[in-house]
Amino acid sequence: MGLEHLKFAVVQQGSEGMACWAACLSWYGKAVRHFNYSMQEIAAMYAHLAEAPKNGNTIGGMDDAPRAQMLREAKWRLDYSGSARNYIDRDIKLFMSSSPTLFTYWDATLGDSGGSHMNVIVSKVENSADQYWVMDPDYDKYQIRTLQYYTEKSTKFHLASLRSASVAASNW
Repeated sequence: MGLEHLKFAVVQQGSEGMACWAACLSWYGKAVRHFNYSMQEIAAMYAHLAEAPKNGNTIGGMDDAPRAQMLREAKWRLDYSGSARNYIDRDIKLFMSSSPTLFTYWDATLGDSGGSHMNVIVSKVENSADQYWVMDPDYDKYQIRTLQYYTEKSTKFHLASLRSASVAASNW
């Protein structure tokens, strides 16, 4: 599961330094839900939930509660849940069991005081115990990362994947 999703182009946020959420949801819509929304269309749909744009951006960032509201909309068919560093390996495997996973983490290197950043964990790297193909909207191609890359930066995470993938998570 997942390698077939690598045929979809990475959606970069480009000069829009706060648009990772819109870029990731645009990619997810195309690769998983077969919706063809651009990053700008996603941003316009959810502008009422986003923060006011700053630093010359036209798209604002998005905090945890509004992001959860957006991702829980019926059209996306996503389950959205938090996870802690101690459980991230288990939770990623659970969420990725049927689809790539939207993955948000705190990155202290963003801006002056850090901020949330969203990636899509697309698939395990074949023949690797701990590497994943990742769509990070800061780059123009897929990245290979371990979960350690994220756990070194953050202690809390939010994950979203197709509802059927995370039904078992209801007992967390």
